[in-house]
Amino acid sequence: MNLLYPEFLWGLALIIFPILIHLFNLQKHKTVFFSDISLLKQIDQSTKKRSQLKNILVLLTRIGMITSIVLSICYPYKKSNQVNTDNKTIGIYIDNSFSMERNGQASTLLNKAKDDAYTIVDAHDENTNFFLMSNSKNFGSTNKLTKQQTIDLISKIQPTKGFLNYNNVILRQTEQIKSNADLYWFTDLQKTNSFNKINTIDSLTKVNIISYEGLNNNNLTIDSIWFEDKNRKINQNEELNISVFNNAQENFDFKIVLNINKNEVENQKIFNINGRENKIVKLNFKVKKHGLKSCKLKLEDYPSPDHLFDDAYYFTYRIKKEFKLLHAFNTKENSFSKINSLFGTVENTLLQSIDINDKLISNFSDYDILILDGIRQINNEINNAIATFLSAKKTVILIPSTTKLDTESFNKNLSYLNISIGAIDSSKQTLNQIEKKNRFFKDVFESTNANLQFPFFKNHYNIKKSANHKTLLSFENSNPLLIFMNYKQGDFYFFSGNISTNNSDLTEHSLFVPLFLRMFEEANNFQTLSYNASENISIESNIENSDFEKVNIIAANNPTINIIPSFNKFNGKSFYSISNDLLDAGNFIVLSENDTVDGFSLNYNRMESKMDFYSIKEINQEIFNANLENQIKIYDDNDNRISNLIFSKISGEFYWKYFIILALLFIILEIMIIRLTSK
Repeated sequence: MNLLYPEFLWGLALIIFPILIHLFNLQKHKTVFFSDISLLKQIDQSTKKRSQLKNILVLLTRIGMITSIVLSICYPYKKSNQVNTDNKTIGIYIDNSFSMERNGQASTLLNKAKDDAYTIVDAHDENTNFFLMSNSKNFGSTNKLTKQQTIDLISKIQPTKGFLNYNNVILRQTEQIKSNADLYWFTDLQKTNSFNKINTIDSLTKVNIISYEGLNNNNLTIDSIWFEDKNRKINQNEELNISVFNNAQENFDFKIVLNINKNEVENQKIFNINGRENKIVKLNFKVKKHGLKSCKLKLEDYPSPDHLFDDAYYFTYRIKKEFKLLHAFNTKENSFSKINSLFGTVENTLLQSIDINDKLISNFSDYDILILDGIRQINNEINNAIATFLSAKKTVILIPSTTKLDTESFNKNLSYLNISIGAIDSSKQTLNQIEKKNRFFKDVFESTNANLQFPFFKNHYNIKKSANHKTLLSFENSNPLLIFMNYKQGDFYFFSGNISTNNSDLTEHSLFVPLFLRMFEEANNFQTLSYNASENISIESNIENSDFEKVNIIAANNPTINIIPSFNKFNGKSFYSISNDLLDAGNFIVLSENDTVDGFSLNYNRMESKMDFYSIKEINQEIFNANLENQIKIYDDNDNRISNLIFSKISGEFYWKYFIILALLFIILEIMIIRLTSK
C-alpha cells in the first residue's frame, strides 16, 4: 500500500491525547477504612481488573480511530497491476482563457485547474514523459518534459487572450506527442466550444476532461460600437451606438464612462438593462480639435462583476485637418466653375481640377474624392483610377457626358459595378419629391416646401437597376438620376444625366450644395474603429507619404511598449503586421520620427464574454452525439472528488473510504465497551 499524501502522517501525533487521558485515569484512589472488609476483598479485586481492561480497550479504540482518520487523509492506495506508469506519455491541456478567471469555491478556476494538474503529475514516476499546452502559443512545444519541468511550467501559466476550440486542442496535442498518450484537459466547458467539431481524434486516444464551475456567471460586456453617420466632425454632436449584453438573469443599472485622448473629452451616463438583454445605448459627445482620437469606454457601477477583461472597449478614429478632392473634367461639358465655387468655401478642403486630356489621374492617388465630370469614355486609365480609389476606401463621383457617349466602354469596363447604360431619354424630366427618410438625406433639410420646383434635366440615360444599387434621386417617371453602391468599402456615385448648365439647372438649384456636401461628408471617414487582439494582427495603415522604416508603435497609456512593425502591401494599401503576442487590448499610437502619424485600437474577442457553460448532462449528450463516448470521459469537480476519480484511473484502487469506515467502527466499539462495562 502507498500513501498519496504521506506528509499528513504528522497527524498521528494526536494519539498522545487519548494516552494522556488514560494515564490521568490511573491516578491513586483514596483509602476508605471499614471495620471489616473481608467479605468485599474478592469483589474489589474483580472490579479493579475489569476497570483496567475497560480503560485499555477504550484507549486502543481511540488510538485506532485517530490512526484510521489520519491514514484516510493521506489517501492510501494500491498501484494497479494493469497500469504501468513506467515510460508513460501524458498530455496536459490547461484552459487559461479569460473565463477561467472566475472564482470557484476557494480560488479562481484557473488556479484550481493548475492544482489538479500538479496532482496528475505527482501521481506519475520520474520516467513519465509529459507534454504541456495551454491557449498561449509559447506552451505548445513538441519537446518532452520531465516531471519537474512540467510542474515549473504549470506554475507560469497565466490568463491569456488566446482561445482554442477542442478540435485545435486535439490537432496541437497530436502534433506535440506523435504517439498514443493519456490526455488530460482542464476547462470550464464554455459553450462557445463544441465536441461536434472534433473530426480528427485517434481511436486509441483517451481524453479525460476535468470540468470546473464558477460561483458566479454574471457578466456585463460591451459587445461592439459604431457611429450612425460615417463622417466625424469637430464642434458638432456625435452619437455613439454601444451594444451592451447582460449575461445575468437580474435587471440592474450601470454606468458607461467615455474618455478621449485622456482628458480631451470625458463623458458618462447611467443606463438600465434587463436580465439576458442585448441593449443598444447611445452616448453623445463633442470634440473641438482635429487629429487622432484615442477613445476608451468603461463599464462601471454594476453589481457582482465576475471578470473584467471585457468591461473596457477601445476605439480610434481621425479627423483630418485637410481633405483633398480631385475634379477631373473632360472638355467644356462640365460643372467646373460651380464645383470649384462650392468646395472653395469649405474649411480645410483642398480642391484641384484637371483636364483629363492633359494630365494622368493616376498621379493623384493620394486624394480622398475623385469627381469625374463630363466623361465620354471609360478608358484603361480612368477605369484603373476608379478601381484604385474604391479599393482604397475612397469616393468616386461619375458624371457622364450626354454628347458622344461611348456607352460600350462604360458597360464593359464598369461591369464589376453593375453599371449598364441604355439608350438616352431626350424627354425633359423633373426630379421627384426627395425621400427625407432616406439615411443619406438625414439632417440635410429642416423642412421641404411641397410647392418647391425641383431641378429638371433635358436628357438622361436609362440605367438598368441592380440589387447592389441604391437610388438616391429619381425622376418623376421613376428613372434614377443618382445611384449609389459600396464597392470594397469605397463609395461610388453615378449620375444618369450630366449636371452642367447646358443640360440641367441642378447647379443653380438649392439642392446642389447640400447634395454634394453630403457626398463629401460621407467620404470623410472610412476608418476601422478597432481590431481583434486575439488574432494575427494586420492593421491598415493611414500614413501618407511617410518613410515606413522610421515608424514605431507605442501604447497610448504605456510608452514603455515600443514596437517596430513590419509592413505588407496588398491591393495598393499598406498594413502593419504585428504578432498578437506583443500587444494586449488598448489604444496604440503610430509614430514617425516622434511625430504622431496614425493610430489604432485592439479589443479582446468577445466570445469569452458569453457566460454559457455545458452541464455534465449536456456535455455527455454532445459527446454521445459525436460518437466519442469511448474516447472522452468527463469528470465533475463540483464536490472536490477529482483526486479520487483521476487517481483511481492512474494509480489503482484507493483505500481511504475503508479507513473512514474503520474509524466509525472504532467509535461504535468504544461506545459498546463503555456501555457494557458500566452495567
